[in-house]
Amino acid sequence: MSVRVDGLHRFFKFAPWQPEHLAARWWCHYCDALGPLVAAEHARQYTLRPKRRGRPRKTVVTGFLILDDSTHAKRKGKKMEGLGVHYSTTEGKPIKGHSLFAALHVLLGRRHPLAPQLYRQKATCERDGVPFKSKVDLAEELIRTFEPVPGTRTHLIFDSWYACRRVWRATLARGWAVTGGLKANRKIRLVEPEQGRVYLSLPKYAARLSAEDYQQVPWPHADSTPFLLLVPPESFH
Repeated sequence: MSVRVDGLHRFFKFAPWQPEHLAARWWCHYCDALGPLVAAEHARQYTLRPKRRGRPRKTVVTGFLILDDSTHAKRKGKKMEGLGVHYSTTEGKPIKGHSLFAALHVLLGRRHPLAPQLYRQKATCERDGVPFKSKVDLAEELIRTFEPVPGTRTHLIFDSWYACRRVWRATLARGWAVTGGLKANRKIRLVEPEQGRVYLSLPKYAARLSAEDYQQVPWPHADSTPFLLLVPPESFH
């Protein structure tokens, strides 16, 4: 008996389970599998801590939550749900297809993709009769509802598309660390002794930095700041 792609598609379409329940069960299995590894890593760090006076530093096991979105071409699609026109970085132009908001969790060499969510533009939402959620809305909702693996600290990573106040505040409210990018047209607020608050574009701010302004920070670390922003060098061009 031959297996065809359209038959596999019909099987998943009419399968007797819900994607949300399947994703939740998969995450529980991931947490159960990583639990002993996290405990072993804490024990390893505990034995390697230098003995000295005072309260010992906490051991840290960091899980990285990576946010991104991707465009999938559906050139022949006509009646597909959520079909719209989205920009494709691969093709360098807007194309007809689906835009998926996705997240990947990385911990101790293991990776777990979270259930992707379909992003619809406002016009597509009006056509399909569903409420509109921007990519920032999807990211903020995921940050507020995500439950990390017990015994770990979460480090959020995203590109310059998601670098905004709402995402930063939601991340800091969870006590997470965050690494992101900034577009070259963004401005940074500084407090000068004589001028007070001033706003500089990212290229001008980078031009003011010297080698003494940079310092190495051990990571991960229990006492590390919950906010860490890295700007890619290409943003300065």
